[in-house]
Amino acid sequence: MKRLGFFLICLFASGCGSGRDIPATYEVEVTVNVNGKPLSDGFVTFSPVEPNLPSATGKVSNGVVQSLKTAGESSGVVAGEHIVTIYDDTMAPGAKNLVPDRYSGRDGGLVASVKSGEKNKFEFELVAKPSDQLNKTFSP
Repeated sequence: MKRLGFFLICLFASGCGSGRDIPATYEVEVTVNVNGKPLSDGFVTFSPVEPNLPSATGKVSNGVVQSLKTAGESSGVVAGEHIVTIYDDTMAPGAKNLVPDRYSGRDGGLVASVKSGEKNKFEFELVAKPSDQLNKTFSP
């Protein structure tokens, strides 16, 4: 449940329902693998480095991000440099967290440059260190 709550906070903080104008957005294709295997369920957030631009969030299903939406409204992602965060959507008690914690923070090292008029395709290959190799679990 912690992950869902965090996702909802990010969605609303990104401007959902704010009534402000959303800048032009561009289609983005994203794939996410963890230790060479597609992430079964999760969320990806593109947070612009430039201040005052809205974030985009999308659901990961079988390693592919479905329908990235900016500010929860507009399909696509605003142009510019983004810090990318990825979260596992494993919410069942005792389920293993497949995405290492370092990728769910702004300092996780994942970045993307979204450009207008170009095909924006990103592949994120996440690697768990031996110390965090799929051993963290969520509990209710």
